[in-house]
Amino acid sequence: MRTGIPLAAAVAIAIGISPAAGAGHSVSAPKPATAAQSQASSPPVRASQSQDGPPFNLDAPFILDAPRLTGTFRAGELIVAKRGSWAGPGPQQFTNRWERCDTARCLPTGQTGFSTRLVAADVGKRMRGVVTASNSTGSAEAHSAQSALVKPKLRRIRPFPVVALKGFITPRGTYVSRLAVRAPAGSTVRLHCRGRGCPFRRHTIRFRRHFVVVRRLRARTLAVGTRLSLRVTQKDRIGKYTRFRVRRGRRPARIDRCLLPGSANPARCPARE
Repeated sequence: MRTGIPLAAAVAIAIGISPAAGAGHSVSAPKPATAAQSQASSPPVRASQSQDGPPFNLDAPFILDAPRLTGTFRAGELIVAKRGSWAGPGPQQFTNRWERCDTARCLPTGQTGFSTRLVAADVGKRMRGVVTASNSTGSAEAHSAQSALVKPKLRRIRPFPVVALKGFITPRGTYVSRLAVRAPAGSTVRLHCRGRGCPFRRHTIRFRRHFVVVRRLRARTLAVGTRLSLRVTQKDRIGKYTRFRVRRGRRPARIDRCLLPGSANPARCPARE
C-alpha cells in the first residue's frame, strides 16, 4: 500500500534526519567531545571536599588509637584519661572533658582535665573521656570506651577492729595468756595458725557481741617461728588484718593492714574518712 511518502524521506525520518537534509543535502554526524573539552565543561572539584559528603579538613588532627581510662572506678578514687595516639601536622594541643553515662545517653559532668576524682553522683554510672586535639588548621574529637560501673565509696568497719595479744616471752617462744578481738556484731574473724604449739590450722568466729576472746589459744606456748594471722571482715566494708610472728627472746613481730572487699591480699589502709 502506498503512503505518499518517498522512500528516501521515510528512511531519513527513521534515523532522525529531517527530510530536507535527506533530499540531496550532505549530513555529518556530530564529532565526540575531546577530553580537554569534557574537563573544561565539568565543574571543578575541591581537594578538601568529598563528592559524597560535607567538606573536611585534611590538615586537622586525626585519631589512630582511641583514648582510654585507667584507675579504680569507685567513689573517692582518682581516674585518668589517656589521650590516645593522633596524627596530623603539629604542633597539637589536647584537652579532655568528662562525661557520665547511663543506658540512654552520656552527659558532661562539668569536669575537665585528664584526671578526676569520682564523686557520689557517679555511683551506678559509667564514665567516658572526650579528648579534643587541635592545631592551627582545625580540631577533632575522639572518646574513650565507657568504663565499668562506678561503685560506692569504701568504708571501714565501724568501730574499726582492735586485736590485743597478752602473754610473756619464754625460752621456747611466747606464752599466750589471752588473745582478744573487739569488733561490731555481725563481723567475722578468721584465724590461721602455722607452727609448733598451734591448737588449730584454721578457726572461724562470728561476732554476736562486740568482744571475743579466742579460748583455744588461751594458756598456750607458741614456738619460735610460729605465725598467727587474723582477718576481721564485714560485708562491703574495709576489714582488718593482723599477723604475729613469734621470735626468740623478743616480743612477737606484728603487722597491721587493711582488707579491701573482694581482695584476698592485705593492703595499706586508705586515708581515714
